[in-house]
Amino acid sequence: MMNRVLIFSVLMAALCALASAGCPEGYTQRNWPDQHGNCYKVFKNAALWFHADHFCRADGGWLATISDEDDGAFVNSFFISNRGYSCNDWYWVGGTDALHEGIWRWQQDGSVATYTNWAARQPDNWWDEDSLMVNSATREWNDIQMDDLRVDAPEVCFVCEMYPTERQCSIVA
Repeated sequence: MMNRVLIFSVLMAALCALASAGCPEGYTQRNWPDQHGNCYKVFKNAALWFHADHFCRADGGWLATISDEDDGAFVNSFFISNRGYSCNDWYWVGGTDALHEGIWRWQQDGSVATYTNWAARQPDNWWDEDSLMVNSATREWNDIQMDDLRVDAPEVCFVCEMYPTERQCSIVA
């Protein structure tokens, strides 16, 4: 009997260790090889970049960061798979050059965007464009107005990213 309790306790501890970090409800954890396991969610309510940024922060995350080609492929594929019918081909991610024109940074941590995938003739800063929008059909980037100061500022869906959260796990013997 003692052996069964010991085996059960060891198995439960192992399962608890495996389930120690995960994503909040509605988010999906990235499980690509050799990549971080952050959590992602497509928000299907179209918004201006500024409002999308606010939604992500209020949810405990940030607009998605694309630090390399693999990130770009993952985020784009994730958006396409989860956007539903309410979103068009474009979506917001967390790039901005609002602090210093021409120097694109990720709003999550302020790091300079070393990887880029700009469409031809972009970024063009037409009408003081400071936010990054991705075309899911081509994965190419476009700089666009981030707020509602312009009548034609776009409202599109967006992808939020966050770190996995710790899950509580208790073992009762």
